[in-house]
Amino acid sequence: MAFHNCLRYADGTEGCDSCLNWDGVETALDDPAQLKRYGDVHQTNNNGLGPLVIPLEDIYRTACSNGPPCLGQSLFDSGKSRADLWAFAAIVAVEYGMETNNVACNNTLDSRVIPQTCVQEPGPDCKIQPLQTFQFLFGRVDWIGNDVCIQNKQD
Repeated sequence: MAFHNCLRYADGTEGCDSCLNWDGVETALDDPAQLKRYGDVHQTNNNGLGPLVIPLEDIYRTACSNGPPCLGQSLFDSGKSRADLWAFAAIVAVEYGMETNNVACNNTLDSRVIPQTCVQEPGPDCKIQPLQTFQFLFGRVDWIGNDVCIQNKQD
């Protein structure tokens, strides 16, 4: 999702501004019937990102959602950008993926490892050890028309 969000526009401007083309977002890539119905629009197609975008929008818009603790007011109401939330979520996802990989390197049967996890052969080269830690920087600005760009369809 972070990659799709950070693509620059055709004119080379912007990027990383919480704007996704909603066409195809709710299309599952592994469902041939949906792919046949919607097809691939190629440029700016965001097939399958709905399960990521919709929960993040819930976190962004509500003070108390189904996961994080209550904040008193939503990130939106406090003036935080959706783009910053998405960037932070991307960092958390990458860190989680590396941690899960490293746990699986030790024991693929560990209960914390998702059964479909693909891990290289166990051994010294299996674990991911980044050269530096990720640093979250805030200050991204949301696309001005973000309510048009991000929408929960009521189909």
